[in-house]
Amino acid sequence: MQIASIGIDLGKTTFHLVALRERNKILVRRKFSRSQLLADTANLASSLIGLEAGAGAHFLGAVLREQGHQVRLIPAQFVKPYRKTNKNDFIDAEAIAEAVSKQNMRFVQIKEPGATRYPGHAPGSGSTGTTSHRTDQRDPRLSAGTRPHVRGGAHPPAQEPALGYRRC
Repeated sequence: MQIASIGIDLGKTTFHLVALRERNKILVRRKFSRSQLLADTANLASSLIGLEAGAGAHFLGAVLREQGHQVRLIPAQFVKPYRKTNKNDFIDAEAIAEAVSKQNMRFVQIKEPGATRYPGHAPGSGSTGTTSHRTDQRDPRLSAGTRPHVRGGAHPPAQEPALGYRRC
């Protein structure tokens, strides 16, 4: 039984795994809980595993990588063309397994544990989430009626109409 690629469709409590041979023939179709999945993949030989990129995929990808597998995350928009019929979890897992084996596929980097989206906003970094006092102040170049981004420099302030009433 030579596995070419494995696709795992992630859910809240259940995970669907499909393993394919070289010519995209299905070898294994199984449904797991998280603990069952990690126990089963630990017993597999090192193989190429594809996951649909999402919130839980980074954690699971890091764990599978520690087990010795080659893990790739695929954005959902690139998995969709490989679906052969209506959407269900096993068909999604099969499409992921097929897409991960393509040479020109775009993949997502697995985030390292503790990596945050915004630098300086990690838990315990001392950041309170408030903005700096300098961002609340106006730019002094804009207060004098100038527009530094417009070629030609400052523009005169708008004139009041000569008829005695103001424009609204």
